[in-house]
Amino acid sequence: MSITVQNNATNSMAQEAYHLIDQLNENNLPIVISFIKNIIKENNHQENEHEELQRKRAAFARLMELREEIAATHPKSLEEERFEAMAEKYPFLRDDVKE
Repeated sequence: MSITVQNNATNSMAQEAYHLIDQLNENNLPIVISFIKNIIKENNHQENEHEELQRKRAAFARLMELREEIAATHPKSLEEERFEAMAEKYPFLRDDVKE
């Protein structure tokens, strides 16, 4: 559908909506307005959920990339890293292990 045809269809639908709203009495008008607001709110909520899901998927994909990069460096075990950190802070620990 071309943009012009789509715009014409949108304009005619908007005109029809205005015409229908003009036909409502003052008792029904607040109900219709509330209904329209709920539809818009639901639509925005669905769009936000979709965007949030996309962000989560992108973050998870990046996390998996980082995980692969870390695994490629062949890191030491947690126990080895902990011992080296403690030995760096407390040099006497390294001496005790050597003796």
